[in-house]
Amino acid sequence: QEPQPQQPPIEIQIETMRLQAAGQKQQVETQNDIQKFQAETQMTREIEQIKADAKLREIQGNLELQAANDARDSEREQSKAMMDAQLEQQRLEFEKWKVEFEAQTQIYIKQLELGAAQATQEADASHELAQSIDGFTQTVSAEAGISP
Repeated sequence: QEPQPQQPPIEIQIETMRLQAAGQKQQVETQNDIQKFQAETQMTREIEQIKADAKLREIQGNLELQAANDARDSEREQSKAMMDAQLEQQRLEFEKWKVEFEAQTQIYIKQLELGAAQATQEADASHELAQSIDGFTQTVSAEAGISP
């Protein structure tokens, strides 16, 4: 039979167990620290992802709002351009009417002037004719010895 190895003294065995327990405790604490660090890192990543998603939604909301504002501004500018075009069309129509009215007025004035001149000429001609008739009548009457 083989001789049994001698066991170290009890103090050494107790110290060895104490050192082993301290090592195991240290190993468990290290594993706990690693797991805690991993959990904190994962939580930080998730928080950062949530923040990034929120920022992305905010940017998308701002872009959608800006697009809506741009569309509204574009519609407003288009409406303004249409009103300006209509206003210009009305102004041109008024200017055309004004020119035509002034031309018609000038034509009417000329016609009045010509009519007055013609009436004066006709009156002068009638007056001359009446004088000629009077003169003729007087001549004929004088020659015939008739008094007027």
